[in-house]
Amino acid sequence: MQFIKKNFFAVVKYGICYIPSLIPMIYFYYHTGHINLTASYEGFTTGTETTLQRFTAYLFDLNFGILPYYPVVLLVGFILLAVACLKRHWRYIEWFAAFLTNILCYSIMVHINCGMSGMARYNIWGALTLVFAVCLFFSEIVDISVIQTAVHTGVWSNAVILLVIIYIYGPTGAENIRYTLWTPLAEYVLDHCPSLYNPLYSTFNSRTNHIDGGYSYEMPVIYTAGDGYVRKILASEASAEVLRKSLTSEVNNIWLNEMIGLLGENATYMSIPEKYKVCHCEIYTIGDKLSFSKEYYNVQPYIVSGLSKAEEWGAWTLGNEYLMKFRTESEAESFHGCIDCGAFNNTQTYIIYVNSEKIAEGTATGEKIEFDFDNPGCNAVVDLKIELPDAVSPESLGMSSDTRILALGIKSMIFTEN
Repeated sequence: MQFIKKNFFAVVKYGICYIPSLIPMIYFYYHTGHINLTASYEGFTTGTETTLQRFTAYLFDLNFGILPYYPVVLLVGFILLAVACLKRHWRYIEWFAAFLTNILCYSIMVHINCGMSGMARYNIWGALTLVFAVCLFFSEIVDISVIQTAVHTGVWSNAVILLVIIYIYGPTGAENIRYTLWTPLAEYVLDHCPSLYNPLYSTFNSRTNHIDGGYSYEMPVIYTAGDGYVRKILASEASAEVLRKSLTSEVNNIWLNEMIGLLGENATYMSIPEKYKVCHCEIYTIGDKLSFSKEYYNVQPYIVSGLSKAEEWGAWTLGNEYLMKFRTESEAESFHGCIDCGAFNNTQTYIIYVNSEKIAEGTATGEKIEFDFDNPGCNAVVDLKIELPDAVSPESLGMSSDTRILALGIKSMIFTEN
């Protein structure tokens, strides 16, 4: 305050230099109702989350939040804040307040910046304030040598955590993961402890359905783990009947129906423990053509995993395994399956299983893949798995920068009675 009093006019003169930076914000707000063009982009203005919800997500979300990347530093930071308040260490409090205020400022935007393969870029910049605050002042706040050593160790261990994450995600541009997919940590928590992670609804929709933004969604939004069983659902009572028709538990359908009955008027999460083995199995009408092309796409209700986004012609399988599940009301003894598909890199080995029984194998070359299998029973689950051991990315072959692991380019699929 003494400095400001002594140099008041110099401070004001210096501050005036920053006024031009406000002009674009005023211009954008006048023309779009938002202070920047990113926030005003069509499809990014319909988010219903509050500023506080976005603020909390930027701190703790398992995809783009600060917590997964700076867990030790963030924990130490909050502990030091409590001690600093008791000791009235105002410098640290100022730095920590600056860290939180910065996050709060960009949380005002409706568009939550989750379009990152890893940590949100705003958080990458803002987290440095936290790191500097902890490193600069912890020895002044805590003068016990043992605790100082522990903090030193913690900060260095956090650096190791960051290096491991960078290695796993890919050192350049996080090329091993994609921004419309869950990060490995978020996926692990959803698969094993779904009740512990309740992301913003838009984030849940974006990462589950692999779309950008995710602000506009139709319920229910259903997350299925890699084992083919449902772990988390975003729904309301309006979608209860849809859930009753499309979900089945291999262990306890009474429990499942009771959970669906608890849904209220507003959207909420249903977390389903692994032990209940709940399947998302829509009724498939035998003879209906399943289209994988963007314009006529109708296969989503039956997909479990292993399919990339729809394109004009169809969709590529993603990874070394493609899974889908459905039920039928047919009483035929057996079915005939036909997959109209191409093969990436000219040929791809495939092995097809239905309810864990191998029913076909061969080499895809661009011709239709046809196979037969027994009907497990009227309204019983048909669990179709295609193993693709030769799947490979275009990048690894030097064809393009596409890092997706591709095998079959599926145009359509149909099942008929034998």
